[in-house]
Amino acid sequence: MGALHDYVDKYTLTIARDADPDAKSAMQEPKKLCGARSCMTVTVTLHCGANYLVPDCHTYCVSRNDSLGHYQCNFTAGRKVCHDGWYEPLTDCVKKKKGTSPFLVGLLAKITMHASSRTPPSWRATTEDPRN
Repeated sequence: MGALHDYVDKYTLTIARDADPDAKSAMQEPKKLCGARSCMTVTVTLHCGANYLVPDCHTYCVSRNDSLGHYQCNFTAGRKVCHDGWYEPLTDCVKKKKGTSPFLVGLLAKITMHASSRTPPSWRATTEDPRN
């Protein structure tokens, strides 16, 4: 094989942009690299690996809806998006919003439909789920 003196040139390329979300959406960029003795043209694509979020590809994300989290991964925006009724994406959307149980949504809809001008002004609906 070759020896150390067979070394021809050294090439360095710095890419100053964020990665694309995946290989399908990655832009191909032709770049010309030149060293002290030679040049070559390469095609560069910069994208995150599967299940990693842009812009830096450091955050691993798999959508889930269980006791460990309630979110979808938005690979284009590079963030976790909480399912309806859950919040705090930085903690995997494990905090539940108050008053969002399916029981309450149905109850409040019934209250709205059955309310009339005969409803006393002092009447108040509660937002507690009696099943808890």
